[in-house]
Amino acid sequence: MLLILVLVLSACQNGGVEQTTKETDQKEQTGVDMNEKELAIIWKPYSTAYVSCADFAEAMGWEYARDADSFMFQEYEMQLDFTVGSLYITRQEEIVDVLPQVPILEDQALYLPADWLEENFGDAIERLDDRIVIVDAEAISLYDIAVYFPDDLIMALAHPELDESKRVMAAIELPRSMGIEIPRLDPKRMMNTRPVRKYVAEFADELKAHGFSDEEIDSISYGEYEVIHAHWLLSEEMQELAVKYYPEYSLEDVSRWTYDELNQRQMADVDQAKRDRFSEVEWKALQERDVKEADLAYLLKEFQQPSTIVDQPDESLKRVLKGYYEDDIAYWEKMNTSVDGKK
Repeated sequence: MLLILVLVLSACQNGGVEQTTKETDQKEQTGVDMNEKELAIIWKPYSTAYVSCADFAEAMGWEYARDADSFMFQEYEMQLDFTVGSLYITRQEEIVDVLPQVPILEDQALYLPADWLEENFGDAIERLDDRIVIVDAEAISLYDIAVYFPDDLIMALAHPELDESKRVMAAIELPRSMGIEIPRLDPKRMMNTRPVRKYVAEFADELKAHGFSDEEIDSISYGEYEVIHAHWLLSEEMQELAVKYYPEYSLEDVSRWTYDELNQRQMADVDQAKRDRFSEVEWKALQERDVKEADLAYLLKEFQQPSTIVDQPDESLKRVLKGYYEDDIAYWEKMNTSVDGKK
């Protein structure tokens, strides 16, 4: 990874310095007075709002390098790569996010869609008519956008003293229950690097129906499929099922929903259903013992009934939760040894 970065930066120094200099003049070209934490909004084709990539990197203090049709941001050791005309953001050649609109190149300057900043950084930015204001730069991080590979986890666990390990673990951990020392992984932040072809054929068929070639599908991991699939709009069949099983959604325009939005709503309902199995007294008792809500699923799987969980001594609850935490880590460690590297 470091070698790739050196080569990219070298290429920019040899042939991209003039382009980068021109990009940093975008604020002046708008004729709008901007401070260092403000990004001018540039309106481009199809009434899409964009901001200068160079200005954004400068405002965040990130490294930035580019060539004719691609660019990268780097924060500490986290590098994300973008390509002009492509919706896909990659990390070490794996797709880790999907942009709402493609980056564009115009007058030797590169632009990033403002919608992407708004989607990912929420309250840390304020979007006005003519600019984006970075109101909390410390809350904006590439580590919060990235998805992590099994070898990221293994390296972080093996070298917890390193600053990079601490940044990675902060990004992939959920709060732990009851002072347990074993990390509690957030599966949504981890990437399944096994080839999508190793799973049911339906996944590859869906990719092909969305324009991917057989050769491209051969190189796509299941984790990448999940990232891509999450950003697709619901099929007509899924729209009908969403309204059928959730009648309250009939008042909304489900044709504009993505699979990720539907999944988030469904998972919120599932989580609430688990929480609702506990009386207020039972849930308060578990909270006082520092049991996190995210761990209720583990405890229900083990003990079946809320009252049984509440009756268990702390040692029993911790033993069960430690086992699940360890199993989660082992799952990703095993995946790393069973996959012959990334693309």
